[in-house]
Amino acid sequence: MKSRHKNFIDTAGTGSGQTKTFNVSTAAAFVIAGAGLAVAKHGNRAVTSKTGSADVLEKLGVKVSAAPEVEQICLNGAGICFMFAPKFHPSLRRVGDIRRNLGVRTSLNLLGPLSNPAKAPKQIIGVWHKSLVEPMAEALALLGAERAWVFHGGDGEK
Repeated sequence: MKSRHKNFIDTAGTGSGQTKTFNVSTAAAFVIAGAGLAVAKHGNRAVTSKTGSADVLEKLGVKVSAAPEVEQICLNGAGICFMFAPKFHPSLRRVGDIRRNLGVRTSLNLLGPLSNPAKAPKQIIGVWHKSLVEPMAEALALLGAERAWVFHGGDGEK
């Protein structure tokens, strides 16, 4: 995605822990954009959490399946856009139904947030357990993230 913003950020999450909390990465995207840093948020529907980014945004009236051209206009104009994961990860789309039927977290919960479809130089990723913070940060470094923050909420642990 081409952005007029030199610095912009991708926010994503792996799905919540056992407590099934609200969707933090979507709320964070609005806070970050409100503070003046452009956000290319990407995400999906809920699988292991109470609500996924797409679910939250649809309730707010956002057309989550907008064309890439519209997403780019939103990012460059409003400083925030949403990229619906199934559009950007066609090979993962095929396993989506299997994931939903399993109802548990899988490696796909980790791969999606790492993908950064807008190629944002900065990333924030929320993970379901503290044991994932360091490996995800290392993966982001290997993938070339200019800056990244990986975090988890303590009450998401079992």
